[in-house]
Amino acid sequence: MRAYYLDVPLTADELREAADFMHEPIEQVRIPHVLPVVDSSRPIIDDDVILDHLRRAGLLRDAGRRVVLIAPRDSHWLAALGRGIERLTGALPYLLQTEGQRDSVGNPGALRVVDMEGLAGGGSSRA
Repeated sequence: MRAYYLDVPLTADELREAADFMHEPIEQVRIPHVLPVVDSSRPIIDDDVILDHLRRAGLLRDAGRRVVLIAPRDSHWLAALGRGIERLTGALPYLLQTEGQRDSVGNPGALRVVDMEGLAGGGSSRA
């Protein structure tokens, strides 16, 4: 299973833990990007830009399969990346939150995987 990341890949220990949790090997793939700053002057995230970056990362080879999205440092990209992955693969990704990412958003805890498809009312949860 491929795990796509925007800015910070998993450490070797996190990668082993994620593979154990998902019950299959994980291949990390960086999403190449130059993304605009999202602030009050540009509050809208351009979905077409996100789709282009996901295509360049090779996401189309995962069409019809579930993938993992490693939660980005800046959480405002999370929804846009999730939507883009759904559009290109046909399913929302599993969201992997590292301990560091969880600390940064004020929800401390261990690595966890959230089934975004399950949260949206479909699929089964692994978290």
